Amino acid sequence: MEPITLRKCPHCGASNYSRLSDCLLCHSPLAEKLELSEQATLREVRQHLVMFLEVVSGPIEGDKFLLTNGMKLGRSNRCDIQIKSEEASREHAEITLSPKEEWLLTDLDSTNGTLYNGIEIDAPARLKPGDKIEIGDGIFTVRGGS
Repeated sequence: MEPITLRKCPHCGASNYSRLSDCLLCHSPLAEKLELSEQATLREVRQHLVMFLEVVSGPIEGDKFLLTNGMKLGRSNRCDIQIKSEEASREHAEITLSPKEEWLLTDLDSTNGTLYNGIEIDAPARLKPGDKIEIGDGIFTVRGGS
């Protein structure tokens, strides 16, 4: 098994896989290499990886948001990601980090539901790179991570 090699972005500090030349988050050129041995634990690896949501459709298309524990999505200006859509509830969904260090998406009993890869969720859904989230007019893609 080869060691996992990550490259740190000198601009935003995000860690990216070594095969990338530009940061997934801020698109700056990557520099410094960080190597983790093949004995590195999953926890050590995840500490160096960043996941974020990219808005692919809606009023804030193109924006990117780093995932943070307890991040709320909805219409309210108190939400971390505000979705300007009548079909979004004030506090529509939440993203949390589980004890197993997995990002989870939970619908907060919204009126119109939260779609995860095209399916309405009724229990927390584990987020992975490439997943799609739909809330009202907002469509997000999960980027980064492992």
